[in-house]
Amino acid sequence: MSDACPQALLLDVLIEKNIQSAVKAQYSPDDWEALKEEKQEDELALYSATCHNHIRNVGVAHAETAVDKFMASHLEADLARIPAINRINGKVSTRV
Repeated sequence: MSDACPQALLLDVLIEKNIQSAVKAQYSPDDWEALKEEKQEDELALYSATCHNHIRNVGVAHAETAVDKFMASHLEADLARIPAINRINGKVSTRV
């Protein structure tokens, strides 16, 4: 689910970039590069809600995306062992 308002989407992108720049600025370039990729991603993770006047569930959609990514990375091998006839996926939206 996403917002169709171009101004709201652009503002959201600009705010996210500024936040991520501020987070990175807390580290020296060498310290940032020394962090594991997973830690860098964790430091830069954002869950924005874009334009609330146009759509109310964007926050839920961002949370679902984050949970899906977590579930896939932690359960992928286990899910692959399930026989094809019983195959499921780890996406939250297919469980709700």
